Amino acid sequence: MENIQTLGSQNSAGISKITSAVKNIIGEFHHSDDSEDAKLKKSTLLFMSFLFAITGMIWGVVYFFNGIYGPATIPFFYGILSLASAYVFIMTKRYNFFRFSQIFLILILPLCLQITLGGFVASGSVILWAILSPIGALVFYEVKHSLIWFVVYLTIVIFAFEINSVAEKTFEANISESFTDVFIFQNIIGISVLIYVLLYYFVSKQAELKKVISTRNLEITQSIAYARRIQEAKLPKKEEIYRSLPNCFVLYKPKAVVSGDFYFFHKTEHSVFIAAADSTGHGVPGALMSMIGSEKLETAVLQSADTAEILQLLNRGIKTSLKQSEIVESTSDGMDIALCSIDVANRIVKFSGANRPLWIIRTGQNNVEEIKATKKAIGGFTQDDEQFSSYEIEMKQGDTFYIFSDGYADTFGGKEGKKLKKKAFKEILLSIRDRSMLEQEHLLDDFIENWKDETEQTDDILVIGVRL
Repeated sequence: MENIQTLGSQNSAGISKITSAVKNIIGEFHHSDDSEDAKLKKSTLLFMSFLFAITGMIWGVVYFFNGIYGPATIPFFYGILSLASAYVFIMTKRYNFFRFSQIFLILILPLCLQITLGGFVASGSVILWAILSPIGALVFYEVKHSLIWFVVYLTIVIFAFEINSVAEKTFEANISESFTDVFIFQNIIGISVLIYVLLYYFVSKQAELKKVISTRNLEITQSIAYARRIQEAKLPKKEEIYRSLPNCFVLYKPKAVVSGDFYFFHKTEHSVFIAAADSTGHGVPGALMSMIGSEKLETAVLQSADTAEILQLLNRGIKTSLKQSEIVESTSDGMDIALCSIDVANRIVKFSGANRPLWIIRTGQNNVEEIKATKKAIGGFTQDDEQFSSYEIEMKQGDTFYIFSDGYADTFGGKEGKKLKKKAFKEILLSIRDRSMLEQEHLLDDFIENWKDETEQTDDILVIGVRL
């Protein structure tokens, strides 16, 4: 019993060593930065080179034992060159040379063999093996390169046909008719089997690769979905905003699952702060910036009630957080923002902006009044001590103001697939100025969806409207 266990342990150890050796060989010819697709192609080509080399040698043995000594050396020579090419590839990782040599050898070998066997009939049309060359190129090269290999293959076939009579007269291998039939049978079976094995191996490995990619995509999607929950948890609840500002809407349409745009709300004893911010980028990078910006803005509002000073504190906070003042090669990421402080009781709005304006539509007026922002971003290349302008605007009952990111006006669509632009955005707001704020939100949403139609949304969209 002990002997059996010992033998089993030895077998297991032997199998482990073989498996480890195979993995080491496979690992040797991959670059550390190879994609999964590149690894698949390299392993498939290496597998193909060994398979074809063995087939070539078996082919040579068949010829040799049937007295066809001269042509028998060609498959043997091919097998040696194929294995040598594979060895050089494993040792040097020169994939381009390996790829070219393998596809070139399988293109030239059948031509040489057909000529030395005495032409099409005597060789059983062995030239057909060369079709493996453009098929291999289709797998291992780009499509346009495979077309070149296919043209070369056709050229070689035509050349073989043109010199067929010369080959028949010059090379007489004394091959019997029955053995010629064997050649034809061998070529049909051989080509069919090798093409199937090659494609089966490649397709099965590709299926494995797709499964790996699918799993990774699922993990990434789940991670981003969870990130969205975190981001949404950090955004102010709209119900809280609407309790303090009953005539208000927040239209928030991220381009991706997570967003670089964010809205901010903070209520104090005497004022209500509301902001629309547009961070650098969108998607995951933009979402990370929005999280940092939201935290720093909250800190700044707790330190000051002045909108200009809040933006100064926010600017310094972002630059400190991203080490933009300390490191020369630091990121240039930041954000644009429109910030308002509202004295609801007295209808006074204080505004400061960094590249984002404030638009006002007053009761009974048919124009959009624009309060321009300071032409500097928050963070990035903006100086640490940058000063931001502050405006105090007296509003009347029924007056409405809007703050927003650039996403709405920059949305592509319409018949010509162009940007909506600010002028059209203003016209839309003027056309719906008499509607309730809830209706305005729905109308703006419906318009932008119809405008872009099937065009992909290119940026996050955020529009905030407040009527006093």
